[in-house]
Amino acid sequence: MLSARVDDRLAAAPALSSAKLEAKSHWGVVALLGEVSDESLKTAAERVASSVPGVVRVNNLILVAKSASKSEGSSPGQGALFISRAD
Repeated sequence: MLSARVDDRLAAAPALSSAKLEAKSHWGVVALLGEVSDESLKTAAERVASSVPGVVRVNNLILVAKSASKSEGSSPGQGALFISRAD
């Protein structure tokens, strides 16, 4: 399966091995999902996925989350959108 081959390549890449990334594929189009700390890691993941035989296109949906924005107690950025669910 193409998703599994991309996942294996991402896990084998030294710079990306600690990132929590996942690939979903359909008809050769791969969507990359997950989170990294740096824009260069996002680009590297796309490059790795693109090199897998059978990949026609990569939709890079990886979120770049700077460590400061993830720290406990930090306030959301201006214009942040909050979605809540009332049960």
